[in-house]
Amino acid sequence: IGVATTLAAYGVKAYLFDDLRSTPQLSFSVRHLNCVMGVVITASHNPKEYNGYKVYDSNGGQVCLDIANEIISEVKKIDDYSEIHTVDFRASVENGSIEVLGQYVDQVFLDAVKKQVLRQDIIDEYGEKLKVIYTPIHGTGNKPVRAVLNEVGFKNVDVVKEQELPDPSFSTVKYPNPEERSAFDIAIKMAKQDGADLIIGTDPDCDRVGVVVKDTSGEYIVLNGNQTGSLLVRYIIEGLVSENKLDTNNPTIIKTIVTSELGAKIANHYGV
Repeated sequence: IGVATTLAAYGVKAYLFDDLRSTPQLSFSVRHLNCVMGVVITASHNPKEYNGYKVYDSNGGQVCLDIANEIISEVKKIDDYSEIHTVDFRASVENGSIEVLGQYVDQVFLDAVKKQVLRQDIIDEYGEKLKVIYTPIHGTGNKPVRAVLNEVGFKNVDVVKEQELPDPSFSTVKYPNPEERSAFDIAIKMAKQDGADLIIGTDPDCDRVGVVVKDTSGEYIVLNGNQTGSLLVRYIIEGLVSENKLDTNNPTIIKTIVTSELGAKIANHYGV
């Protein structure tokens, strides 16, 4: 509310979600609503002390260093925070300078996510049989992730109750990072009791995912990011090929310098 009322005080129209939302939804909504920027207050996958202000540009991506430096230089010009103007929230909602976003944008976002599904026939065959445990690790993924999984056909999904609700202290984990095995301690214990096939975890702002799979001996193995990414690359390319959706004009995947070459080798195998 503080960000919205400050923007409104300086003549900037502000959209405000009525409750917690994931960072991917913020990125989507910036583009959907034709905004010039987006702001999220989050600690992401870090300890609670990292909680802070993250800015996204009109493309929905985090601002690059040049823009970030401009923002910081403006912040440093402020000597007295009491001189920063704000407006009354309710009055701003009534006059339209702040617009509260509800379920309409949620549904548009979820529909866009569901359109990314490939090989629905596989989900139709295995969706009800596959036992999945999901943990939002005290964050924003609980509602959207479970909604999407259910709506596309994964009907056997249980949530880690101890980590289901938002908790700014991330009280059950040392680090709320789904790439850390310790973040899955409760989920793995639960999976061993229930015989789950798969564990999925998202970090508190739900833009980072971790996956735990059961191997042939029944042990639960935490995949690293490169393994998960490579599996996704193969599944996406094979899915596009099987549905005749692969772009025949120079199909391309893009990787970062910190990503392994395995995805590139998979792409090369398919002529991507």
